[in-house]
Amino acid sequence: MHQALLIDEIFENVLDSCSDGHSLSRIARTCRAWNDPALDRLWKRLTCIVPLLNLIPGLAKVDGVYVSLGEVSVSRLASLHLLCFTSEVHRSAPKNTPGPHSHITTIPSTGPVTVLPSANGPTIVDLDLGFRSTSSESSNHAAHEFLLDVRQSAPDLASLSIRGLASERLLTAVSSLSMLRTLSLRLGYTMTIDTLIAISKFPVLTELEVQAVAIDVEEMKENWVLSAELDTFPALATLNIRGTIDFIDAFIRNMRSKHLHELQLDIDPSAPSGNNNTWDALFNAIHERFSNTLHDLTIEYHTEAASLPVDTNDTHNTTNNTPTISPLDGKFHDFLNFDTLYPLSNMRNLRRIMLDTSPPLSVCDQDFDRLVKWWPNLEHLQLGSLPALDPTWTPQTTVKSLLAVSLGLRSLQTLILPVASSSITTKVIDDFPAKAQSPLHHISVTSSLSDQDMMTAALNRLFPSLDEIEIHTES
Repeated sequence: MHQALLIDEIFENVLDSCSDGHSLSRIARTCRAWNDPALDRLWKRLTCIVPLLNLIPGLAKVDGVYVSLGEVSVSRLASLHLLCFTSEVHRSAPKNTPGPHSHITTIPSTGPVTVLPSANGPTIVDLDLGFRSTSSESSNHAAHEFLLDVRQSAPDLASLSIRGLASERLLTAVSSLSMLRTLSLRLGYTMTIDTLIAISKFPVLTELEVQAVAIDVEEMKENWVLSAELDTFPALATLNIRGTIDFIDAFIRNMRSKHLHELQLDIDPSAPSGNNNTWDALFNAIHERFSNTLHDLTIEYHTEAASLPVDTNDTHNTTNNTPTISPLDGKFHDFLNFDTLYPLSNMRNLRRIMLDTSPPLSVCDQDFDRLVKWWPNLEHLQLGSLPALDPTWTPQTTVKSLLAVSLGLRSLQTLILPVASSSITTKVIDDFPAKAQSPLHHISVTSSLSDQDMMTAALNRLFPSLDEIEIHTES
């Protein structure tokens, strides 16, 4: 070997003059002194990760994507060190790489091998971690160490999703990731108050999904006050939250977001929702916090049919002596009625309202005269469908409600509504306005329908722009 090639600067120039990867790979195998600098050049020129994918056993390219042709054990992957190649791999910027099949992102864990630490890299921006339904100390420990490492090595991490049962150590690591913009924590009863308070201080968090089913609401209120935070969730724009109605109410009241435009509430029916006063408190909290910003409101709340008290008043009995539940009876603690929504009545920015509840919202034709005035800019309205309780529950809305929607909601694109169809006649349809201007494109109607053609004719008369009509009949 010529002595000049032992001078780093000269050898670097020689390597830079190599025009192809084959030369660099041969140089790297020539001697130990040349190995690292040659591989450095090779990694820098690597335009895609295809050569690395070709090293994975059982992997093949099919129709433009890489798929696993058989089960690959973690031990084989670990023995190849394919997940921690070298620092050069971490610095490479692959381009034009065929996308791996989604199954490849799930590596079967049949032994004690831990692959999380070796999956780390500075370009990680999105993490999705899941655990089994039973708490695993080893998995939680590995995830905890991994997140601590990610905080240091991946400053651009923006999204994190964790589902399963989490340890306190893991939640402590989550609480330190203040750079997150999107966070999903579906942790069941392992969610803690300290974690909720910690993430409320994340300065750039814009999207949050949180599930908490065992939080002590009074303790949470006290701790939130003690944290003395004036600006909780300062950047939050989207909130998806599941828990008891009391928990959700307290959570919203402690928010100070000035940008929230989408709110999804999944109310846990396992705990009593109280009475209408409890619902009033929740809707008052929504109005107080988000009256100027909220565009999208979704509420999911489902109670079992057996838990609903049935009015046995003879005036509501059906012909087969089955007692009928009428929403006008107002005797259900868990029943949402239209008057309960009054605190939201001046939230003119609402564009989308979805009330997916069982039983459906208690609403009648007269309520729609108010609805179109409260939320004139609605683009999507869903008020549920006939529940499995039928025939013990009957809707009070008729085609008169549809007429109010046609005339009053000039921006509505989608409508989902239970309708009592017995009142539809040819004369009723002929009395509808001849030239309705509604822009509605999609409608889904659930009804104990006797004449589907009559309903279709009524819908087309009221909504001439319809592209899709769904009529679900219940017997």
